[in-house]
Amino acid sequence: MKKYYEAQGKDYDVEAYDFSQLLDEGDESDVIVLAPQVGWAYDDTVKDYPNAKVMALTLDQFGSMNGEVVGKAVQQFIDSGK
Repeated sequence: MKKYYEAQGKDYDVEAYDFSQLLDEGDESDVIVLAPQVGWAYDDTVKDYPNAKVMALTLDQFGSMNGEVVGKAVQQFIDSGK
């Protein structure tokens, strides 16, 4: 994802964390992207981090293991204003 955003001229700080680290990192995040295996926590994450945009990846997006595919999906989500 970092390479994709750099190629797009975006200066985003992209970090990946285990879900268990959300308590430590969530308050500092503008966007929280959940992998499908923790999609069950979507509603609670939205509630617990009202200042962040929260998105859950689909199995296809996550399974692609392709930074461009995931980067585009996250950018579309950000741009949508949801």
